[in-house]
Amino acid sequence: MSNQGFIQYGSASLQQRVDLYAVPKALVNAQPWLMLEKLGSRTDLPKNKGENIVWQRFVPFDVPTDAMVEGQTPTPLNFQKENISNRIRKFGAYVQITDHFQQLHSDVKLSDMTEELVKRAATQKELLTWEAIRGGTQVTYAGTATSRATVDDVITLAEVRKATNVLSNNHGMFLTSKLNASTGQATEPVQPSFVGVGHRDLDGDLRDMDKFVESHRYGSGSTLNEYEVGSCEGIRFCLTPHLEPFWGAGNAATPTERSRDGVALDVYPVVVMAQNFFGITNLSGAGNVKVTVEPAGKATKDDPTGERGFASYVFWYAVTRLNERWGVRIEAACSV
Repeated sequence: MSNQGFIQYGSASLQQRVDLYAVPKALVNAQPWLMLEKLGSRTDLPKNKGENIVWQRFVPFDVPTDAMVEGQTPTPLNFQKENISNRIRKFGAYVQITDHFQQLHSDVKLSDMTEELVKRAATQKELLTWEAIRGGTQVTYAGTATSRATVDDVITLAEVRKATNVLSNNHGMFLTSKLNASTGQATEPVQPSFVGVGHRDLDGDLRDMDKFVESHRYGSGSTLNEYEVGSCEGIRFCLTPHLEPFWGAGNAATPTERSRDGVALDVYPVVVMAQNFFGITNLSGAGNVKVTVEPAGKATKDDPTGERGFASYVFWYAVTRLNERWGVRIEAACSV
């Protein structure tokens, strides 16, 4: 995803103030929170076309091995499309600052508030994306578990292989290309891969798996983002603290695995995806997030003495799973 268009300003008067906020600073603070969005297929909903989004995909043809019968015209193939629909929604928040506070205090500035507000906007988009993609219908459980409520084992190589087999058998396309090893250095090649995403707590369990290659050992030194921790048998793993588990949803708590409530284990999903597993939609022409900053001290008809200033953000957003066959959720416990 390009950085351009992520932040839009709504206040020309901002240029008249000192040290409030700058677009480059907003981008720096927002981008690290948008790991998932960069993995999806993106489209924009044109303005004034309603709130519904419809994605279309083609149904693959059956491929038989039967030969044609001499003298007979074969039956024509039935070309089909499927529609996947969703609805775009508006999100936003704001903070206020008084003229009294702005003029007399220096420990907290409107620029500080705006910086945290931009982080909140980006994190909110990340959580919305995570909520959508972790709801996929293809799921496998660690160990001998047969449901989320019976999960009590950590992720292993067996679950990784099962996920890659499912996506490959469903003709899922890799999200990344091959990375070659460096000549004369102790580095590893990385094959074309699917991408798995999950919570930062899973880092240790992933590194304990046989055949796991840590990202710093990639031959090219190339990673998808700063959150990529390594790869294993056709999956490159990216972990962030925003991708929360299902708290207290697993089997009875044990001393060696994480449980926030101390009663039942927390279940950590790892979503493994191929290309076009999910799509994101923004409102065309509105930018990804629109930030408006208005310092206190400006008189308006609603605030004749200029008592209040504010910073706000709004964005329009939707996340849609486009093909359930191209995403697999591994559900596992997590070591303490």
